[in-house]
Amino acid sequence: MSDSGCVCAGEGGGVGDGDKFDTSVAARVKRRAGIDNYLAKLTKKAKQEHKTELPYERTEEDKRPAGNPQYASEPTWEAAAGPSEGKTTIKVAARQSQVPNCSYHVGNHAWEAKPPRVNGKRPAGGKSFSIKLLGEQGAREAAENYTRELELKHRKQDPQHGGRPGARRATQEGDPVCHTPGVLWHKRDKVWLVRWHQNGQRQEVPVKPSDHGNSIERAMNHAIAGRREKDSRDRGGTVYLATATDRQQYAGLLALLRSLWRNLKVHNEVEVHVFAAKGDIDCLKRLMKCADGARKGVGVFSAEEEGAGRQWSRRVVLHGVSSDNITVAQGGHGDQVVFNFVRFYLARFLPGSIERVIWIDPDTIIQGDVSDLFFGAFRRAAGREAGLAAVPRSFTRLNYDISAAIGLDAYRVLRSRLTVARDLQMFNAGVLVLNLTMWRRDRLTDEAEGLIGLLRSLNITSFRGMSTAESSQLPMNILFRNRVMAILDPEWNVLKLGYDAADPPSQDTLSRGRILHWNGLLKPWLANSRYRQHWLLYHSVRCCTPLNQFIRRPAAATVGVGASQANVEAAACGC
Repeated sequence: MSDSGCVCAGEGGGVGDGDKFDTSVAARVKRRAGIDNYLAKLTKKAKQEHKTELPYERTEEDKRPAGNPQYASEPTWEAAAGPSEGKTTIKVAARQSQVPNCSYHVGNHAWEAKPPRVNGKRPAGGKSFSIKLLGEQGAREAAENYTRELELKHRKQDPQHGGRPGARRATQEGDPVCHTPGVLWHKRDKVWLVRWHQNGQRQEVPVKPSDHGNSIERAMNHAIAGRREKDSRDRGGTVYLATATDRQQYAGLLALLRSLWRNLKVHNEVEVHVFAAKGDIDCLKRLMKCADGARKGVGVFSAEEEGAGRQWSRRVVLHGVSSDNITVAQGGHGDQVVFNFVRFYLARFLPGSIERVIWIDPDTIIQGDVSDLFFGAFRRAAGREAGLAAVPRSFTRLNYDISAAIGLDAYRVLRSRLTVARDLQMFNAGVLVLNLTMWRRDRLTDEAEGLIGLLRSLNITSFRGMSTAESSQLPMNILFRNRVMAILDPEWNVLKLGYDAADPPSQDTLSRGRILHWNGLLKPWLANSRYRQHWLLYHSVRCCTPLNQFIRRPAAATVGVGASQANVEAAACGC
């Protein structure tokens, strides 16, 4: 073997120029072992040479294993045969530091401290600390300390810089200023940034003034609302809902609650307030415990014992009401009016600690997570305080205004007493998010009572396509004719399911809809209803047994007046 042929074989494994090369498996394994032994000797020798160059005595800190996340004082070595002349190269793993902008420079054999980047560029002011002069540990510590000084100096000059280039709070005269944590002005892009941390990563969402009428102040208010919404979610705030029903809609109430629990994806507490006839509270409690009681982790309590149910994260509170509680229902207007007008009295009936509530009619089912609706309802109010959030209403491809809803003659009578625009766009009051703080402060319940009395005196109580004895839609729409309201996504109230609409919703709309609403006379528990298959997914067959006979029977079997009335009575589920 010649002097340069060092990696062909180990001891006893050489091959002469005139010998035949052995290609057997055993020979190859032997040659590989020889190569490994030779490289191991080179690695050991290189490590020993490296140790002798250290100008200071090794401490316990320096004897940490190479995988230490803070600093690998014992570099890992990797030997590899060179591509030419049989040379062997030694690769040294880079040293590491937990201090950002502090790193080891292999060429200079020194630790370097660098200032933070500004707008993507690294400014001057860095410094190098030689290992030969200061030693390994001394150079690293000096570099890390100097890096911290550069970072501190940078923060004093630009306290909010980081993440997005150019992002900062106002530092110059004339720049917009927001004192809400997590909301800052991006000077270069001229937008507000909403910032938060999630899973250790900084997240941000821009809010453009151009989306808010080129108003910087309105955009800022929208950004503040978004940040507070995020904080509410992180704190696990309680989601509140309310509904009211007469005896003929108990089957719908059970299906509504089952759909709510099944599609709820968050860990927030959820509290549902149900308003029903006083004499039916015990029966309703049995029905709800049967359908979604303790086995589902849902507590059901009456309003008198509700305080004892706070240990339940998901709870239903039952309120018994009558015309004695609903002022506008007094005078023999019937039970249906009592429950239809409860939505105007929530600011009085619910505890003062509840500032926001989702109102939802019992002829609906929920297909999405209502916490998204509860926390995000007022984001589209352009930063202004809104009294409610709702989905605009349209029965045709054209906008549905108030003159079309009540008729032109009735509108002229109304216009003689109130200032109501003819093209006032209507919203559906079956799914609402109410700002109870504003309702209490502005005494909107008192104003609604006066408005309902005026409409009755003008004999304007009907509404096209309504399914109740007296409309609650008109007074709610007129009440907010000159007030700020937030617009909800149409998916939160998919309409036109309770009658034969000229333009019925598509299958895609039904699938994507988060709340399906059978507004109209054809309620989903009736045998001749439309789109019934969606509602039956949540019907409680075991608990509402009287209704089951009308589910199995075809629609033709319930055409008669007697059969239809029996179907309506069966929806009471035995109460």
